[in-house]
Amino acid sequence: MKKYDYIIAGLGAAGLSLAYFMLQSEQLKEKKVLLVDRDRKDKNDRTWTFWGDVPGEFAHLVEKTWYKIGLHDKYEDVIVNAERTPYHFIPAIRFYNYVIPKLKKSDNFTFLSGNIERISDLNGEAVITIDSQLYSADYIFNSAFHGVSTMAQAQKKVAFQQFKGWEVSFNREILEADEVTLMDFSISEKGKVNFMYLLPVSENRLILNCTAFGSEMIENGFAEKCMADYLAKYFPHDYSIIRKEQGFIPMSHIEFRRNYSSRIMNLGILGGDARPSTGYTFINAINNSRKIAAGLAESGNPPKILNNKRHFNFYDRIFIRVLKDNPEALKKALLLMFKKNSSSKAFDFLSASTSVIQEIPIILSLPIIPFLKAFINEQKNSRR
Repeated sequence: MKKYDYIIAGLGAAGLSLAYFMLQSEQLKEKKVLLVDRDRKDKNDRTWTFWGDVPGEFAHLVEKTWYKIGLHDKYEDVIVNAERTPYHFIPAIRFYNYVIPKLKKSDNFTFLSGNIERISDLNGEAVITIDSQLYSADYIFNSAFHGVSTMAQAQKKVAFQQFKGWEVSFNREILEADEVTLMDFSISEKGKVNFMYLLPVSENRLILNCTAFGSEMIENGFAEKCMADYLAKYFPHDYSIIRKEQGFIPMSHIEFRRNYSSRIMNLGILGGDARPSTGYTFINAINNSRKIAAGLAESGNPPKILNNKRHFNFYDRIFIRVLKDNPEALKKALLLMFKKNSSSKAFDFLSASTSVIQEIPIILSLPIIPFLKAFINEQKNSRR
């Protein structure tokens, strides 16, 4: 059994940024680290978007920033100024191509492509099984293997966010690239929360996602037809699909278990870095990986990392309850949140970084009756 100081299982934003911060640390850069993923991370397999401040180490990786945010439905368009909280886009391949070569230059970081079969504690060490081979370490940091997380439990409870997307290139410059469409509910069927998400990266290049919130999987072919119809209606020009992506994010009040054991710590979505009501993960994953590296450098042990403030967990439960009981009210609420509040206040609220005093006007801007009913139902559930 080959021994390492640390093993990082899963090389998305959370795992790679943790390795990057280890490399930058005088106390950690000489540690022996095994980096494991099924994929080689040589393709642009995902889109990372976020609002507000950009982590300084990765600011140069931002390909596009928008200062206008649009939300739409069949009857209303809400356009908000986002100068204080701009919306940023980093293609995954830029992140990979920046971080991975730096790690490969160090003899202390070893990359392994393979299938993770098991992660466990064994005789005071963390042990991972990869393609029937065992490797051990003082700590394993995991964002890939569901078996040491509550993902399976969360997937069976309440709801999830599912999306499929295309990156398309038009044969001419037809796009106004200064506004991101956060949600266009005009595609949504009654009783469902479906929306189109649009990132105009340039005048002839567009990323669009068909997204669904709910407890039912998108039917086969629905997202593809939806995107094709949307392009035909709003952008009736020849285009080619240059990339596809898809994702699945639980929207669950089930707490994600960051510390599976004293020697196994979960990262990213598996560690609770995704906000249940939005699915946004990137900034939390980066910031928490930075904290983990700092804790390891200071004491040799990963720090305890708290997720959202307790009352935000309650807000998420109400959000999910409204999604389940009254989808039309939820769509209206998301439009009103940005219509009646500044984008900075709305995004701070969605980022769980506001105080109760700051949250009062935002809560009062939402449809009162369906959220009050959800609040009462959650109060009843909490007493059971």
